[in-house]
Amino acid sequence: MGSLEPVGNGARLMNRTRLPQANASLYAPNTERSWWWLSITCPSCSSIHLGRVREADQAPGPRRAPCGKRITVRVRRTYGAQP
Repeated sequence: MGSLEPVGNGARLMNRTRLPQANASLYAPNTERSWWWLSITCPSCSSIHLGRVREADQAPGPRRAPCGKRITVRVRRTYGAQP
């Protein structure tokens, strides 16, 4: 649940719950693709969701999964990246 914190002249309900962690694999672009692709295992619906980002550093962090749930993506493996 949330907790009340003073904000300005009143109080606002602040949500202090953490988003569920979703493990993801990150696939580097190749000659046919210019985007990085994500394969995300959703902790809410147990499905595999696909996503894409322009840069690898945009992959981890909070996002909305295609099933509609808010999750935090954590990249566990990266494939095809240049060392």
